[in-house]
Order: sequence, then structure tokens, then C-alpha cells
Amino acid sequence: FIASYIFLDIGNLVNSIIEFATTIETKAVILSTVAESQTAMDVLRTAPTQYGNGYAISVFKLPSFLSIFSTYHFALLGLILASVSIFMTFYKKINRTNLAYIFIIVLFFVALRSTMTFIRMGIMLALAISIAGSFGFIKFIDYLGRYSAKVLKGNTKYWYGIVIIISVLVFSTNLASGYVFANGIYPSLDNAWYDAFIWIRDNTNKSDVVLEWWDFGYWFHYIAKRRTLVDGGYHGRLPTQDIAKFYTEPITEWSLKFLKNYSVDYVMVSPDLIGKFGAMSKIANWGKKVDVLPVFRLSNRYQRGDKMLFEYSMGDQKIIFAFSMKTEGNVTGMGNMTAIYRFGFSQAPIRYIGIGRDVIDTGASNAIDAMVYIMQNAAIFIPPAVKDCAFVRLYLLDGAGLEQYFEKVYDKLGMKIYKVRYDNFPDSVKNWKIENPNIDEEHDEFIPYGIGEE
Repeated sequence: FIASYIFLDIGNLVNSIIEFATTIETKAVILSTVAESQTAMDVLRTAPTQYGNGYAISVFKLPSFLSIFSTYHFALLGLILASVSIFMTFYKKINRTNLAYIFIIVLFFVALRSTMTFIRMGIMLALAISIAGSFGFIKFIDYLGRYSAKVLKGNTKYWYGIVIIISVLVFSTNLASGYVFANGIYPSLDNAWYDAFIWIRDNTNKSDVVLEWWDFGYWFHYIAKRRTLVDGGYHGRLPTQDIAKFYTEPITEWSLKFLKNYSVDYVMVSPDLIGKFGAMSKIANWGKKVDVLPVFRLSNRYQRGDKMLFEYSMGDQKIIFAFSMKTEGNVTGMGNMTAIYRFGFSQAPIRYIGIGRDVIDTGASNAIDAMVYIMQNAAIFIPPAVKDCAFVRLYLLDGAGLEQYFEKVYDKLGMKIYKVRYDNFPDSVKNWKIENPNIDEEHDEFIPYGIGEE
């Protein structure tokens, strides 16, 4: 992604790949950003693990040959046997066709197509694989019994032994895989969120409105007992696009009017929004472009001369941050800072470096007009178009430069809450007449403007 900001050809190629890979059946911009609505074109590659015993083999270090006892593989066997049976029915011109075979095949391919279109339909594929797998297992045992009867000539104790061993391997490994998968699922509502909600509940007025991204709306309603602009229910273009624009664009008069228009009392930013930034950007620009905040993890650190170098990696891409220790009087700190983006044999300097609440302009020539924000064990690349946006300023830079309009009232476990300072708004905003009032003062009821509109 970063290379696309440097090399035009790579940028065009990346845009084409993104457009192809993220195309889903619906063209609704908001829906296309929901994780459960993404495509799962590689479902056949991951199916043996997702719908079989792959998790158990990986976690418990079991022999890889046990994968043949996967439910998914028995499902494939069931599909083959059902298809052969249907083919033979037509080939031999038998009038009666077993409808169960047709049902198994149709259900599997409908579920597969649905899952490839929307990943949330994977539960339907799990049902289809379970049915086809059960059919394949029963048929396998049946054919094994017939073969054993001919070979063993009535000595059935060996056949029973084989059936028991196979059954134990099938059920134990697949059940263990399900246990491993389920045991790895944790509530997304962690202590950081819970503590923030309790603070909001105990320290704000019942009539206050809190601004956050729509994913977390129901949590605010249920735990914090406060109103939000949007939640997990369906919403049209407004106000979702306005919220996205607020977070992904610099604070301007439009931003302040937006807050006043929707009677926002508090603005919340959380680490989750780093990963969701691409979705917010896509909605803000209504699908015309997407800016993301890729996170590079610290992979190496070393010293070269008087400089300390920190290397951050994301796949084949690297960001190298270098500095030397500088002493002025009794104060020792970092100086001569530089940041370089490297991809293969190509590299380019990054002009701005963010550390804490400060942004350092390196003044590097021929540099990418972007910013890299340095954290303890990670570095975040911030594209030129969004390096001054509200989210970057409020979350990464801790509200630096926005103190006039936002007062930080909560900062714990990565969650930050700012109180909107309407008293400091410019007169042009204070005197601006609200276009779409969203509070019914008579009934003290919140009315999210624009729901259901496109």
C-alpha cells in the first residue's frame, strides 16, 4: 500500500487488485466495509482447517496424515458418491432418483457460493459440510463393511476393530478441533472498553450524546446508558458518512458544525479505529478512495556509529527509524531523526515523524509527504491525505493542537474521551442555525437523522 504512494504504476495496480478482490454482490458502500460481508474466495483452501480437524492437528502437534479423517474430506467423499449415484441413475435410466443425494449436492454448492460472496454465510457452509460429511462417513463404513465381508470371509471382529479405530480418529480429532476453535473465542468487550463505559455512565449526563464509530453503538446503549449517533442497526448514508468524514479529515469549521448539528457532547477514540480506519475512509469518500493506517511491527534494533536504528516490518515492507542521542544542558533526548520506507531495492525518506504529542518535520528532500508515528513496539504509516485528520490528532497525538475545542477527560488502557468545548467555537459556528436537529427536547428523545436514506 505504501509503495502505491511512491510509484504510480504500483498504485494503479494496487487499486485494480483492491477493486477486484473486494467486489461483493452488493454495491452498498457501507455494507462493503463490514467484515462479515467480505468475500471469502479462498474458502476451499482454508476449509480443511475451518471445517475439519486442522486446528487440533496444529495445536496438539498431531501427525499430519490424520487430516484424512477430517469432516471436510468425508464431505467431499459424500459429494462424489452422491454425484456418482445420480449419474448412474440417469445412465441406467432408473425412474426413481434419491432426492437426498440431490439435496446434499445442492445445499453444499449453494452454501459454498454464499460463503464466497459473504463470509458471514460460513455457518451455512458448516451445516452443508456436516450433512455431506455424515453421508460420506456412513457410506464409507458401509462400503468398507462390504469389502471386509468378501476379504475376511465372515471374520467380522477385524472389521469391527477397523471401524472402531476409524470412528475414534474421526470423532476425537474433529471434536478436539472444535474445542480449540471455540476456546480461542473471547468477548470483544474487554476491560478497556468496560472501564470507559462505566466512566461515561458515572460522569456524564443522561442526555449527553457520545460520538464513536457505529460498531460500538449497542455497547454504549447497554452499558454506558448513553446515546450515540449510530449503532449496529442499518443506517443510510447519513449520518454514517458524516461521522466517517469527521474522523478521517482535519478539524475544520465543517467539523465543528457537524458536532453542533448532532448535539455531540463527547468524542471517543479507541485503538480499534486504527484497524477500522480503511472502512471509515471508504465511507467518508463514498467508495472513491481508501486510505489505511498500516501497522509495522518492531523486528530489529541496532546501532551504527552514533545512531540507533529501529527496523519495523510488515511483510516485505520496512520502515527504518534512526536517531542519535543529543544533550542540551542537563537534558538528553533524541536528535537528528530520520525515517525511511523500504520495499525491495527501492526506498524513500518519510518527511514527518510523530512521537508522543510532537510531529517532527525532517525536511528531507524528495520525501514522501506522509508521517510515520513511532510507538514502543510498532510504527504506523499515515498517508499524506490523513496525516492531520481528527483521529490521528485526537488518538495518536493526544489532542495536540486541538485543545481549544476538545478537553481530554479520560485516558486509560488506550481509550480516550474528549469533551466538546462549545464555548470556544468561533462565532460563525455558534451563530450557525442547525440544519437537521436530532434531539426532541420535549420528549428528551434522540432522533438519528438520515436513518434509512441512501
